[in-house]
Amino acid sequence: MLLDIDALPLVEMEFMNEVHQEEAHCINALFEALLTYESEPTQENALKMDTLFEAWYTHTLSHFEGEEAKMRESGFPPYAMHKAEHDRVLGEIRALL
Repeated sequence: MLLDIDALPLVEMEFMNEVHQEEAHCINALFEALLTYESEPTQENALKMDTLFEAWYTHTLSHFEGEEAKMRESGFPPYAMHKAEHDRVLGEIRALL
């Protein structure tokens, strides 16, 4: 396990805490798949790692889209800055894909 789910910082919106926990589960599954691939570099393990990576990206994209919608609805003052950070992170993940 890479990320301790119980140690994640909490935010005021419970739905975001749930999304962050889901995200951590995705990252932990990907990390375990990477460790498995490193010890057994088979095509099957590579495909599993790729599948989990894409699932993490898809989850992150959905996470950010939902968060951005809530920020717009609430008039969150630093929306543009936070959205720019989302865009940067998604760009980095896409580059890894």
